[in-house]
Amino acid sequence: MTAAVRKLGQIGTVSGSLVLDHVLAGPLPEAIARSVVEHRVVRRVLSEMLATAELDETLAALLEEKRTEELVRRAVSSPAVERLLLEAAESGLATELTERMVRSPQFRRLLEGVLSSPEIRFALTQQTTSLVAELVGSLRHKAVQLDDRVASRTQRSESTADGESIQYAGIATRGIALSVDAALMQVVFLIGGALTGLIASVFGSLRPEWLVAALAGGAWLLLVGMYFVVFWSVLGQTPGMRLMRLKVQTAGGQPPGVGRSLLRLVGLVFAIVPLFGGIVPVLFDHRRRALHDFVAGTVVVYHEHLQVPAGSAY
Repeated sequence: MTAAVRKLGQIGTVSGSLVLDHVLAGPLPEAIARSVVEHRVVRRVLSEMLATAELDETLAALLEEKRTEELVRRAVSSPAVERLLLEAAESGLATELTERMVRSPQFRRLLEGVLSSPEIRFALTQQTTSLVAELVGSLRHKAVQLDDRVASRTQRSESTADGESIQYAGIATRGIALSVDAALMQVVFLIGGALTGLIASVFGSLRPEWLVAALAGGAWLLLVGMYFVVFWSVLGQTPGMRLMRLKVQTAGGQPPGVGRSLLRLVGLVFAIVPLFGGIVPVLFDHRRRALHDFVAGTVVVYHEHLQVPAGSAY
């Protein structure tokens, strides 16, 4: 009886297999697949699954399982996955997909949005400012050290009646400040000359040429005079001196007045004319004064942020 039942079961299995083979060999699978695609069955099922809270809970629970973490770790560290990723990266498909993504409007809009965001602009500004400040700080540091080495045998500081230490600026820091001021004045003069030439071109060129040269020379002298006199008398420092943290002051510690600044400017001209011979006294004077400082009764000191104990290397 048992053998007969087993025999009937085997016959039924074989018959079922033959029927299934016959069905799969016919047009039914293709019709079912076509219908699934046309009616978007898979998309609707996935959308329904994603819309349910049970799927979120299931995925969260699955991700929290230690077994899942171990399986993911093993899969990532397996040689087969690594080889598959390398093959995908080296294939032309990866390059094509990357190019398509870069050329896509969505990627460009995303990139524009990221680059134009206030956070990115602030970060770039901070980075640029920090880099410039670091470069200027390093230049200032080296210049002060050079001041001390060049004039190591002269007095670099003295104490006031209040006990405060005054650090006198040396030839290196003062030379860099003067170079920066000269460059700034040249840029301003060139821009002003270009604008003047543009305006003059509307009404025709100026004649004679000697008059143009005389006007240009007069404008240059006026610019130089206003630049130094205004900054010295109002702030006690030019932009170049501010960059090197220097200040010009009288014996009383105040910025020079307009008259004293004009006198100092004349002394600066005479100090520069003989191949900067008037700057040489800075190397020997105990207050590091140049010719124009002697003429105007001024000294150039390091700003309070640069004051360091005498004899130390800044």
